[in-house]
Amino acid sequence: MGPAISRFKKIISSLPYLLEYMAFVVKKPPTKKQFLRNLDEKQEDPDFFGDMEALIRNDVDYNQGEAFEWLREELIGKLK
Repeated sequence: MGPAISRFKKIISSLPYLLEYMAFVVKKPPTKKQFLRNLDEKQEDPDFFGDMEALIRNDVDYNQGEAFEWLREELIGKLK
């Protein structure tokens, strides 16, 4: 198993804990629909893109469109 698959499995396995944490820290966690709407807004926000660009090392091959699509399909798609 490669390192990317290993990291993906760790992320997926942490989802229940993230949802539990969100339910604890906010009165009403966002719905899946609200989360997706927020994600769409971020994808169109040049400031968000700039923030991501500043956070990612130069030697990392990063495509924001692919990252958002992966997030939608692989993570958010698993939420109820």
